[in-house]
Amino acid sequence: MRTFSVLLCALALPWGCALPSPAPQAETSSPKPSPASNLKVSLRQIVSRPEQETITSLWIFVSGKKAGETPPDLKSKTTHWEARLSPGNYPMRFELWRLMRDDTWSAEPQKKQPPPRFVLIKEGLRTHVQIKYYDDDEKAPDFRIDREPI
Repeated sequence: MRTFSVLLCALALPWGCALPSPAPQAETSSPKPSPASNLKVSLRQIVSRPEQETITSLWIFVSGKKAGETPPDLKSKTTHWEARLSPGNYPMRFELWRLMRDDTWSAEPQKKQPPPRFVLIKEGLRTHVQIKYYDDDEKAPDFRIDREPI
C-alpha cells in the first residue's frame, strides 16, 4: 500500500502532490549569545501639541568620539541605545538632533543640550542614563543615572 501511494505521488508531483517533508533538524552549532550591555541611554520627550511632533535622534559621544545614536523616531516615543563598555569613568556628551522638512538633520540649540558629564560604568551593573526633554524651551532637560545588576 505504501509503495502505491509513493508511486502515485511521484507521478502526480507535477500537479501539486508532494511527499511529506522530513522533520526539521536541530542546528549543530548554536549562535553565541552577545554580551549583555552595561550602558543604556533612554531619550524621552514631552509633546503637548501635535504640531510639535517631529522626528528626533539622540547622538551619544563617549571620550570625544561618536559611539552611537538612538534610532530616529517620533518625538513622543521613548527611544533607547545600548552598548557594552569596559568599567571606568567616561566623559560623555549627548546631542539632540531633529530631522528638518528638507530631510537634513539639525542639532537643537545649545541651551536644549544636556551638559557633558562623566558617567561611571561599574563591573556587574548596568548603567541607565535617562534624558527627558520638556516643551518649555527655557527648561533644561532632566538627566538621571540609575544602576541595576546585570
